[in-house]
Amino acid sequence: MAITAECGPGDFTYPRGWFMVADATKVQDQPLNTRYFGEDMVIYRGKSGRVYAVSAYCPHMGTHLGRNSTSYVVQDNEHIDDLGTLPCHPQEVIDNMTDKAHLTPVHGSIDMESFLNEFDDHIIRQLLVAGHKTLMSAGGGMMTNDTWYTGPGILQSTMIGEFPSLMLICHTPVDDGVIQVWHALLVKGDGPFHKVRIWYKQFYNPRARAAEFQMRVNGVVETAGTSNAPWPDAA
Repeated sequence: MAITAECGPGDFTYPRGWFMVADATKVQDQPLNTRYFGEDMVIYRGKSGRVYAVSAYCPHMGTHLGRNSTSYVVQDNEHIDDLGTLPCHPQEVIDNMTDKAHLTPVHGSIDMESFLNEFDDHIIRQLLVAGHKTLMSAGGGMMTNDTWYTGPGILQSTMIGEFPSLMLICHTPVDDGVIQVWHALLVKGDGPFHKVRIWYKQFYNPRARAAEFQMRVNGVVETAGTSNAPWPDAA
């Protein structure tokens, strides 16, 4: 596990910029315990709906604001997957933007046509045109990946090919050499995941509420991208 002093990127222990610290759906009026940038914090939503992130410790008595018998967190995992913490320096993650060699053994890219990096102020971009071992059929041509970081901790990637998709990856320093990671993926042609998750909620709530969730999803949903339901722009 590398730390900033070993990597030597600059004067700061942690990078400056915009970072993800929580899924907005999980931030309620009770404090959510977090730790980022080497500091314990709590995140909560005020009466106005505005979100606050403050030191976890009361400046008067030193009490941890998120550790008391009345605290709770509302869980709703419909939006983004929390992958937990990794013993990794954020610079090692950013290095992947220029690491062409790992694309074949790790990500399955083959027959690379081009690999470009673009640096534009606070944005770094990777443009890859290549085949793929599993995401492109034999003779299916090339897949184009346009991947970019806006600042040091928020990555977005569009993949254009047989399975067009949009990916979001966020990583935020927890301590020096430790990061928290989130991941989300949308793929054109996926079925109605949001309805599946609403349907599944009936089993995590009292039976009296089952109809509430069933009414939101009951019916038939046909996913496009088949011979019976081609894409609207198909010839």
